[in-house]
Amino acid sequence: MSVAHYLTKLVRHSAIYGVADVLGRAMGFLLIPFYTRALPQEAFGQLEILHVFQTFGVMVLSLGQVGTLMRFFSRSDSEEDRARAVAAALPIVISSSVVFLALLFFLAPWLATRLLADASLDVLFFILSAGIIARIVTDVPLTLFRLREASTSYGLASLCRLIFTLVTILVLVVGFGWGLKGVIVGEAVGAIVLFLVLAPNLVRKLLPFPGWAALRKHLRFGWPLVVGNLGVFVLLGIDKIFLASLGQVTDVAIYSIGGKFFVLLNILVFAPFSLVWGPLVFRISQEQTEPEARRIFSRLLTYFCVVVLVLAVGLVLFSREILWLAAPAEYAGAISVVPILLVAALCQGANKHFQAGLHITGFTRPIAASTTIAAVVNIVGNYLLIPPFGILGAAVTSAVSYVVMCVVLARTSYQRYPVHYEWKRIATLLAFAALVGATALHWNRLDSWMWSGLGKAASTLVFPLALWFGGFFSATERREAVSWLKRLSSREQA
Repeated sequence: MSVAHYLTKLVRHSAIYGVADVLGRAMGFLLIPFYTRALPQEAFGQLEILHVFQTFGVMVLSLGQVGTLMRFFSRSDSEEDRARAVAAALPIVISSSVVFLALLFFLAPWLATRLLADASLDVLFFILSAGIIARIVTDVPLTLFRLREASTSYGLASLCRLIFTLVTILVLVVGFGWGLKGVIVGEAVGAIVLFLVLAPNLVRKLLPFPGWAALRKHLRFGWPLVVGNLGVFVLLGIDKIFLASLGQVTDVAIYSIGGKFFVLLNILVFAPFSLVWGPLVFRISQEQTEPEARRIFSRLLTYFCVVVLVLAVGLVLFSREILWLAAPAEYAGAISVVPILLVAALCQGANKHFQAGLHITGFTRPIAASTTIAAVVNIVGNYLLIPPFGILGAAVTSAVSYVVMCVVLARTSYQRYPVHYEWKRIATLLAFAALVGATALHWNRLDSWMWSGLGKAASTLVFPLALWFGGFFSATERREAVSWLKRLSSREQA
């Protein structure tokens, strides 16, 4: 099967996932103008710190069982083995949740005082944790939907969570004036509702007990993923914790607004891509010869970079206008960190590609090693750069850390599963993207928003048009792209 076949799968299922799960992420982004105006700047900063805590819980408490389930389920030859893989994942996740709650009982007051500068907010950590546990437990049946390519079922389940979350937040914040507490309660309610919907199915998956050997096998494969997730958490959230620990909660708010451009790129590309990519990697490795699978992985990275950089250039060019819509004037300082954080975003997306060969070979330790190295770089960089440079130091540290992780992972992945990526084409793409993105400095100097907007729109269009007509794509690639788009369109209409 060709690259176009797998690209079709990637796009079609990503689009369906995007309607639900990614729509939930989009909701959080679209609520930013509401949050920045309904909450004081300090409360918005506290909300972002709580979201960092939420990210930690979601990434770590599952003990790598989403990735583990994908591997063992995909490699199972019988339905009985698949059922055993699911039954092994659930008790691991439930046990980790119990331990987490016990630890939180002692740590919540300290966390509220140290990070939120308000000991009375410790109850918010418990409310948030209820939603976290509901999410990670329901991730098991949601992963099954992905593995079976039941994207419609996945979409309906995620849409259920989205609707209840949105309605609850609006009622509590606007109707009852609960402010920050209303947001946290609303998010927890959405996760718990979805858990209750899927609970009957979860109980059936727990039986019969898979045996201790299956549990040990899952934990052995999953622990490097946990270490990797811890490293990713450091990259995603430790900068905000550094800022908060220095008493700069308002700086957390401003920096977080700049980071929402990273989130927007995640909404448009990374989130739907990630949901499809894991199962697709195993399918490509099973259906193709090894040389052909490597060729497909190489070409998909190039096309992925094209999509991401076209969108990133547009975001950089229109960052001033997006920021004006998203937040009041006191958040204007966020614009300085946008281009830097988008560099980090590109590296994060590329890492998914470099992990493919490691997941195929079952050798996941380099993932943990690369993220650990990057996390150390991040912690040291934040310690050195945040006190003198504030949010700019945090952004530079984040970008450098992601670049380090990308380089280390690409190198170690090549040693285990060599893929000859098209580095010259990617370097050309990066250079041209940087050149076009830099024109934002010129357009922002114009007093007229109309002329500035027209200039930015022209620059945004020049980038993909120059790639198409300027020789970046071969004649064969252009013909295949046109043919692929026609087939994809006809299938969607059918």
